[in-house]
Amino acid sequence: MGRQPQTTTVTDIYGVGVLNLIFNGNFLGATQGGCTAEITHEQYEQVIDAYGSTPIGVYEMATNIILTAPLKEETIAKLLRVLQMATDGTTKLNFGRYVGRAQTGYRLIALPYDDQAHDIIIYKAIPQINWTLTYSNDGERVYETKFKGIIDESRADNDKLFRLDESYSI
Repeated sequence: MGRQPQTTTVTDIYGVGVLNLIFNGNFLGATQGGCTAEITHEQYEQVIDAYGSTPIGVYEMATNIILTAPLKEETIAKLLRVLQMATDGTTKLNFGRYVGRAQTGYRLIALPYDDQAHDIIIYKAIPQINWTLTYSNDGERVYETKFKGIIDESRADNDKLFRLDESYSI
């Protein structure tokens, strides 16, 4: 007797839509072009000569998450929220310090407007900045920021990186 196929219902199919991003308790503002979450899983495949490249065992090595957000709002206060390498000069951001400082990970919450879609909560996220600032007549500035999840040792085993949640509330 074979396994019965899983039933699909129309209510299991989610729509499209944008989301709110909250980093370290602060709303990051408007985005342009949509946000994406990339979840990757690394494995080690054990092989022996007798079977060529066919694995005899597969071991979990790592799970990674990177959330990409094209941020649109441009105020010193909002930029400072993601620029950990900057210092606040009230009306300006200052840069340039010695290398080797540890970055601090903060909670990143991605809350879709569509309340049927899954919320993403990254327990500790580090902003990864690689911006090109465009100043031209035909270009808009969009600050594409990547947030990489890092392990939160204070959490329980199997719950140290992120979760997908159907009913997260702030």
